[in-house]
Amino acid sequence: MGVPVITELVDEAVNAWYGALKAFALLQPGGLFQEGERGTKLLVTGVRMAFLNGVFSSARIADAGAINALLPSKETSGFPWSIQVRGDQPSPTIIGLATRCGRIKRVALPFMIMQFDEAPQLKVNSDLLRFRRATIDDCRAYQVAMAAGFEGPAELFSPFSSPSVLGAPRMTAWLAEEQGIAVGTGFGVLTDEWVGIFNISTHPDYRRRGYGRAMIETVLQDAYGAGARGAFLHGTPTGALLYESVGFSWAENWTVFVPG
Repeated sequence: MGVPVITELVDEAVNAWYGALKAFALLQPGGLFQEGERGTKLLVTGVRMAFLNGVFSSARIADAGAINALLPSKETSGFPWSIQVRGDQPSPTIIGLATRCGRIKRVALPFMIMQFDEAPQLKVNSDLLRFRRATIDDCRAYQVAMAAGFEGPAELFSPFSSPSVLGAPRMTAWLAEEQGIAVGTGFGVLTDEWVGIFNISTHPDYRRRGYGRAMIETVLQDAYGAGARGAFLHGTPTGALLYESVGFSWAENWTVFVPG
């Protein structure tokens, strides 16, 4: 699973992740980021995905009382939401709280990080592929490309492609194009000396060509030039080998409680 990582370094990356999500949430209509006690946060991004809304704990050991104090109200629970804690062995108290809130399904979400002392190299060999920054003029193109890559309805991805996001400082959306056709997306968020990697997708008809890897390396190269010296992302079981091949190491699992 890659090289071992230092606990303090993981804490730094976790805090950078929350900084990235806070910046994204506050760009959304009705977006909310509220800090509670003992590393607990209430996050509402407006994205209709439970993983991106709810109560989160950045503490190594989550506090059930602090989570309970920040549970979404009727005014802030208009979106699917979750309870997220670090580690894959939450306490019985946390499990009980999640169950009472109707978040009875548990999902393990790998958190991966990497550090780099020199600019990552783009290894894809394709004269056809071009990467470019998506601007506010690309809102629709970026939304459609994300929907195709993640194989979901286009409206689900509108928060990621709004003018406020595509034009935000320290956020960079990327389009991969082959002969003028958008075939992939990526997104980088700079937080201090870290970059968060998001929205890595490839159109189903263009997969297995190394385009996803090339997109990750493009985002990393750009972030390195802007001063980043580390990167973080949430992996998936199917994507872990790809991320490791780029240089990411598994840091820890997060436990996500979602509606059953």
